[in-house]
Amino acid sequence: MIDMIEYEQIETQMRGLANRVSEQLRDALIAKGSASLVVPGGSTPLPFLQELSKKNLAWEKICVFLTDERFVPTTSDRSNTRLVRDALIQNKAVNCQFFPFWHDDLTPNELAQKLGEDIANMGPFDVCVLGMGADMHTASLFPSMDGLNEALMDPEGRKILAVHPSSQDEVRLTMTAPMLRASRHLHLLITGAEKRIALNRALHTQNVALAPIKALMTAHNPIQVHFSY
Repeated sequence: MIDMIEYEQIETQMRGLANRVSEQLRDALIAKGSASLVVPGGSTPLPFLQELSKKNLAWEKICVFLTDERFVPTTSDRSNTRLVRDALIQNKAVNCQFFPFWHDDLTPNELAQKLGEDIANMGPFDVCVLGMGADMHTASLFPSMDGLNEALMDPEGRKILAVHPSSQDEVRLTMTAPMLRASRHLHLLITGAEKRIALNRALHTQNVALAPIKALMTAHNPIQVHFSY
C-alpha cells in the first residue's frame, strides 16, 4: 500500500522527491512526447517545487495541475495557484503549461463542472504529488465533510468537485479520489512527528471517511511516502 522513504533532513527530502518526479516526467516525455504533473498547495511543498523548477526538462510539453484550490482570487495569499506560480513556474519550468483552478465569472459549482469537462479526456496523470494534514485529509478531501462519499467514490465520473468542509473558511475545488488514484506515479510528501503519527493512524483505520488519505493507498498502485522530521 505504501513505499516509505525516510530522509534525515528536509533539504534532502525535497531534493530527493524532485529528483524522482523529474525522472518520471522525463520517462513520460520520452514515451509519449508529453507529461502531466499534479501538485499540492500549502507551505510544505514549497522547497520541493522550487527544486523541481530547476530541472532540465522539456517543460513546454508538461502540463501542471493542482490537487485542489481554495475559491479565492489568485492574488490572495491563500491561493494555491499563486503559490505554484511563485514557486514552480520559474527558472527552467517557466514555460510549463499550467492549468489554474480559478475563473472570475463562475460560481464554484460552475467552475468545478467546467474544469472537470476540460480534463475529462486527458487520461491518467503521469505523476501526482499529494500532501496530508494532521487530520488525515488530502487535497480537499476532509474527514466526514459533506459530500465526502461522493468525492471518494465519484459515481457520476466527475473529475473535480466544489466542497466546503466545515473546518475551512472557504469553498474549495478538489480533484476526486478516483482521479488522483489513477495517476501512474503517486507520491505523498509529509514532514514532522505529528504527520507521521497521522499516517500511522490512517494505515490502521478501516473507515476511509475518517482518513481520506486512505482512499489513495491501494494495492494495485502503491503510494511512495517521502518523510522527514
